[in-house]
Amino acid sequence: MKMMLRVAALALIAALAACGGGDAEPRSFEVTLEQGRVVSGETAFVVQRGAQVTIDVASDAAGVFHVHGYDLRARVEAGGAGRIEFEADATGRFVIAMHPSGPMEGMEHGDDLTVATLEVRP
Repeated sequence: MKMMLRVAALALIAALAACGGGDAEPRSFEVTLEQGRVVSGETAFVVQRGAQVTIDVASDAAGVFHVHGYDLRARVEAGGAGRIEFEADATGRFVIAMHPSGPMEGMEHGDDLTVATLEVRP
């Protein structure tokens, strides 16, 4: 009886490891901003925990592209592009924002422009 319980426990552990312990697929996202608005690309990014994530942003205005919660940043010059690469090791929902370096139409100095959300699933 003890042997059967041990075998069953080992089978359960193996099954649980197979469900949640595999390598998550790498994910890449691109976003283009013009005049403070997303004009192409996704605005909701969903990845599995452990995925390698690449986010490319292009903007007509200068600023800092920022993944809140992960505290990752990429500086973007006006008319330029930036990239953030990381492993999605924290689960939850995170705001991705652009912090403009200068004034943008319809925005006050210091305002953040929400670009997208990142959802990292377990």
